[in-house]
Amino acid sequence: MSTAGPLEVSPPAKKRKVTTGEHVPNFLYTDKQNVGVKEGGVYFSKQGNELELLNALSMNDWECLQRGLSGLRGFKARISGENLRSISQFLLKGEFANAEMEAYGIGQREWRGETSTKKAKENMGAIMKSIVTEGLGEGNDKTLDAKANERARFRYALERSKITSCRDTARKQCRLSAYFVGVGTTVHGTTFDSDLRKILCLLLAHNKEPFRKLAALLPTPIIDLLLDRQLLPSSNTHCDVKIPTPQAIKEHKLYKIMSIIYNVALKGNQKGAKHGAVLFDNRGELLSIGWNHRYDVPSTPLGYKVIHAEVHALAQLRGSPEKRKRAIGGTIYIGEIDRNNYTFCHAQPCKNCTPALAKTGVARALYTSNRGELWELNVKHNTEVEAASYDLALRFPNFKSVDMDAYEKLNIPSPQEQKAEND
Repeated sequence: MSTAGPLEVSPPAKKRKVTTGEHVPNFLYTDKQNVGVKEGGVYFSKQGNELELLNALSMNDWECLQRGLSGLRGFKARISGENLRSISQFLLKGEFANAEMEAYGIGQREWRGETSTKKAKENMGAIMKSIVTEGLGEGNDKTLDAKANERARFRYALERSKITSCRDTARKQCRLSAYFVGVGTTVHGTTFDSDLRKILCLLLAHNKEPFRKLAALLPTPIIDLLLDRQLLPSSNTHCDVKIPTPQAIKEHKLYKIMSIIYNVALKGNQKGAKHGAVLFDNRGELLSIGWNHRYDVPSTPLGYKVIHAEVHALAQLRGSPEKRKRAIGGTIYIGEIDRNNYTFCHAQPCKNCTPALAKTGVARALYTSNRGELWELNVKHNTEVEAASYDLALRFPNFKSVDMDAYEKLNIPSPQEQKAEND
């Protein structure tokens, strides 16, 4: 039964404080936490910290050099082929902290007049292409192997992370562990299989529900690769992890749910995060599916808005009073995939989507997190709450529609059945 009053939700997870300063060079991706040390009003990345290692795993050669150019500008250093080459030896190996220090030193020497600051016309694009073509190779030998730099960054990140030797480190840096697995299986073939086995073993050992953690961390295509190459630990290994058989995994309800979330999230045509959502009624029957994407809204200056996955799933019930009634007390699963499609990220419903859940009566939101767990948000039913994004979607139903018959019918245990299982 709906009740009027303020919106009530469970408290959100605490966020780590992001370091800011007078000047932060743009060496690393700004959508990740920029944690560094300060010297003379300038912030440097800590060598071997999670931020540096995530960038070493996620950037390609060209992106590394682009970040190098941004860093040179940030340190007031001359943009030249000579300066870029001097820091590329660190950039292409993933040593972003050392590259920042080198760029800072170049800027200081130029400011003191120790080196020339005269600008010359140079084709930086051609210079960057030549640096990428030369490569670093194995053991820093020059080679034309296009994957040598990526292997060098991966090896550097492995050595610095200590994830393959410490269970506590593997769990604390859960998303980094998942990134190693995602990149190692899709980019490097079988080169690092033994390292990936160690990471998975340490990450999943002594876990009550190891597959649930795995499904909340890694997209299903990567799980399929792990199954094909027999990289998942089992009870036969020294870490004693009880993973279901490959057939049982692919028939697991959570596997099917996360597979739908991943595949529909890839349909997003907007800039920014890619989310997918799967809505079930209070009996555990599939109601609708949604994902982030643009849709036409003539009343806005741009003529379009981005509808969020949760609102998209809810707005598709507009033509069915029977489904809207069934949604009361229901559950919605939400997932966000990172920009390289290697892992799931933190996908807590935003301040616009939470009121939509409350207004329609959805009681629980289970969303992916950076900790490799499905976190739960409990929402109280409130038909009087303002849900602007949901109301806008009902006014302009130009969003993508979903043919529900195309998806296999999914059922999850009802709240009563789940309680009985736990008891």
